[in-house]
Amino acid sequence: MRHARPEDLTQIEPLLARVRQLGGVIERKPGTFYRKRDAILHFHTDGEAFAADVKVGGEWQRFPATTPTEQADLLGILAAALD
Repeated sequence: MRHARPEDLTQIEPLLARVRQLGGVIERKPGTFYRKRDAILHFHTDGEAFAADVKVGGEWQRFPATTPTEQADLLGILAAALD
């Protein structure tokens, strides 16, 4: 699985739009989000499959992010990590 490139991210643009609406995150590069000075979220891809690395409790954890259900779960995890 490799880091998602900007052209890959067009496939998950609705998810990215929802992440951008969350308070406390800044998108410094396409698909790479920070909380203050610390990276908190970025994406990987393998063909049509996506995964998101989220920093939870100071540790990176990988979550699937391909299907609408996975993306909804991811948004919940991210929101909790931002609290």
